[in-house]
Amino acid sequence: MSTRESSIEKALSHWAREQGIYTRKFTSPGNVGVPDRIFLGPKGMLFLELKAPSHKPTPKQLYEIDQVNKVKNPTVTAAWAASLELGKELVRKYCL
Repeated sequence: MSTRESSIEKALSHWAREQGIYTRKFTSPGNVGVPDRIFLGPKGMLFLELKAPSHKPTPKQLYEIDQVNKVKNPTVTAAWAASLELGKELVRKYCL
């Protein structure tokens, strides 16, 4: 059985809330490609694009991730993950 992107997002969001992380679905009308979720913790903010295993972000999604990271704010990061484990690792690294 393959893991769906929505299953990873749901499990990661649940786990993050248990860790005390504020998380919300991120949408920006008129701006295609923005990351799926925002995670905010004591260490910083993470914009995270989630993908099913073996899937990769679209060029537009990679562009949006790059735009966030170009701001060079040490407490704000954007990334992508194609597994629950990598999502948790990124949240720990940038938010906790």
